[in-house]
Amino acid sequence: MDIEKIGEELNRVRESDGLEVVSGRGHLNLLRFSNSTFHQSVDTDLNAVYMRSRYGKKQGTATTLNLNRDALIHALRQSESIAKITPEDPYLPPLMESDKREYNAIDAKLEELDGKKKAEILSDIFRSFENYSFYGSFSTYELYSTLFHSTGFVLNSAFGDAQLNLLVIDDKTENSVWIQKSFKDPSSINIDEIKDTISKKLSFPSPITLPKGTYTVILEPVALFDLLNYFQYVAFSGQAHLDGYSPLKGRVGEKVFSSSLTLIDDPLDESLLPVKFDAEGVPKKKTVFIENGVFKSIAYDRKTALRANTTSTGHSASPFGHIVVTHLKMEEGEKSLGELIEGTEKGILITRFHYINIVDMQKLVFTGMTRDGTFLIENGKLTKTLTNMRFNVSLFDAFSEENLIVGRGTSDVGMAETYEGRIPLRYRIPPVKIKNFNFIQSGK
Repeated sequence: MDIEKIGEELNRVRESDGLEVVSGRGHLNLLRFSNSTFHQSVDTDLNAVYMRSRYGKKQGTATTLNLNRDALIHALRQSESIAKITPEDPYLPPLMESDKREYNAIDAKLEELDGKKKAEILSDIFRSFENYSFYGSFSTYELYSTLFHSTGFVLNSAFGDAQLNLLVIDDKTENSVWIQKSFKDPSSINIDEIKDTISKKLSFPSPITLPKGTYTVILEPVALFDLLNYFQYVAFSGQAHLDGYSPLKGRVGEKVFSSSLTLIDDPLDESLLPVKFDAEGVPKKKTVFIENGVFKSIAYDRKTALRANTTSTGHSASPFGHIVVTHLKMEEGEKSLGELIEGTEKGILITRFHYINIVDMQKLVFTGMTRDGTFLIENGKLTKTLTNMRFNVSLFDAFSEENLIVGRGTSDVGMAETYEGRIPLRYRIPPVKIKNFNFIQSGK
């Protein structure tokens, strides 16, 4: 069944007071490789329908991956049965008023990046480094979805992007490098830049182990993304503020970070991965969250906005409740990545993190491991590779006036998602230098 017609069909047969339906078709083209050999090629549609039935303030949800009429109606009846026995939710948002909205953010060139083209690009890279082993995936994903309310509200949306995740290993030295590229226009991928990164970062002998302790670090954009993506969930979410677990609760208007730190959510930037409406159909807009270190805004979906007696900021990533800040930009500083390295007497360059977790939410303490490209900086130069290290760091300290230096030269970074569909998320961020970064363990 056509995804645009599913909501209308279910609305005709519903028994509930009101109905919301989200029907989506995601098209995934994925090429996986291991030990420089292609081992999986996938071209498939990922279909799903989510529905929420209402009886007054009672609600029930159901999901089905089967788009035939009988399966859809069966799921509808399940959602209605659940709604009848569910306690009332006083903050259940009303259905949207009758309206039709739409946007399509898929670049026409994305279709050209089929499995054959992906293999050609990767094979070119593989041939240039026959002594190294390559692992990872190269995918394109387009999502077409329709949000339908029984009031007559309809939002048709589409977005698409490409994601290259490349792990390169020198088996002789056991050094590795991670390259992660996110883009919506295939012509923007720079193969020579990727090759240059591999050549430079795998030119060192086997890694050494550095003692645990406090060091100056330089985070490349992918590593910074790993931290910011966790940070935004607890720092900006309206639910986190209302439920009392946000470390920034009650601090709007207060200077809490370095004056060099400005974070802006800009989902309408056409050069990024533009999204005009959130998952609930609310128009998106530019939102300043941190300006010169001052905490300025809280992100709300429709339900948390009702709880806070305000309006949604357009930050729902799910029509049934999930707040995500998806298009963060960090304002740049003055020094490039190379200049940050040159100005460091002794420190560590970090390509990315792995397995990040929150240790103390109120103090913004995070822990995690470095991975696939950790380098010792001595007298302004990269001199050695390092075995992986575990950190324990408070972002209040890391992003403080004393410790944070924001660099120049941004990269667009998205989620390294390859197993299933992804949401339209893209950060544009520079490298940063952080003094007094605490490592509690070193070794493999």
